[in-house]
Parts: sequence; C-alpha cells; structure tokens
Amino acid sequence: MPLNGNTLSVYKEMEVSYRELASALSCLGYRNATNEKYFRFINDEFNSDIVLPLPRKSEEEKVNKAYFVALSQNMEWKGVIDDMDDLAKMIERDRETTQAATA
Repeated sequence: MPLNGNTLSVYKEMEVSYRELASALSCLGYRNATNEKYFRFINDEFNSDIVLPLPRKSEEEKVNKAYFVALSQNMEWKGVIDDMDDLAKMIERDRETTQAATA
C-alpha cells in the first residue's frame, strides 16, 4: 500500500467485500471466530487476531478502506504476508480466477 503524501492507500483503490476478505483470510490459515458482534478471524501461528465490525447488510458489503489498510499493515508486521499489498493482490487474483471460470 503505497504512501500518497502522508497517508496510506489501498492497492488500486480496491473495494473488498467481507466475503472476499473471509475467503482470503481462510486461505492464509486464519480460523473464523465471528460472533454476533464482530467479524473475527484468528491465526494462532502468527499470533494475529483480526476484529472488525460486522457488516450491516450482507457479506457482500464492502470493508471500510481504513480498516482494510490497518489489517493489511498489521498482517505484514506479524509476518503473515510479505508486503501490505499482498492481501489485496490475493483477492484480485481470486476475482480474476472466478471471472475466468464463469466466462
């Protein structure tokens, strides 16, 4: 996630749904610990705990970009991903694969 001035930005300004994020986190070894209050995924190997407010409507609701930047940065610091953009790139590849399969 490159610096734009003094702020971090999301890779390609992507908007990521809760469903896409959950799928990517599962692929990275996180287990779903979501409850009635929070979208939560835990990775014991990296001592990483991701907690976000639950989506209000559906899992297709977009994750707040500030939350996505923060969790991507945290995952890089914990060593789960090598670069802050890796999570967004993973979701982008999944979208491309899904789109190619349905074409």
